[in-house]
Amino acid sequence: MQTLAQQQLDQTPALAKLNLVVEAADRNTIRLRLPLAGNTNHFGAMYAGSLFSLAEFPFGVLFLNEFAEKPLLPLIGEMSIRYLKPVVTDATVTVTVSDEEWAEIEAKTLADGKFKFERTAEVVDTTGDVVCKTTGTYFSVMKPT
Repeated sequence: MQTLAQQQLDQTPALAKLNLVVEAADRNTIRLRLPLAGNTNHFGAMYAGSLFSLAEFPFGVLFLNEFAEKPLLPLIGEMSIRYLKPVVTDATVTVTVSDEEWAEIEAKTLADGKFKFERTAEVVDTTGDVVCKTTGTYFSVMKPT
């Protein structure tokens, strides 16, 4: 799945420009790394928009792989981010979804045509310090026919 996840990143033009790297991926977990090089702002720290993209994208990759054969799609409805400190190294995010969460998403979407839920994520620098936190409101919806 790591190769498939990297292909999804590379085929999304805006994300490909960030040079994100899929460090690990399986059915329930994905870890992405955002290099500092090429993602700096006016004072040499990580650009805030790059950090936002790093945190927003991984759940969708897991979702699309989990439900590739099912008529479900992920949508982001809202996302907030709290920047805790300037990032002057590469940054990583790890997103994990349990088997129980997948089952709930599928069951409720199939039953109601749509399911709204919240996900959180923490982005860390290379020392392991949490540099930003996100909360996203996601929707699982039925693919249009």
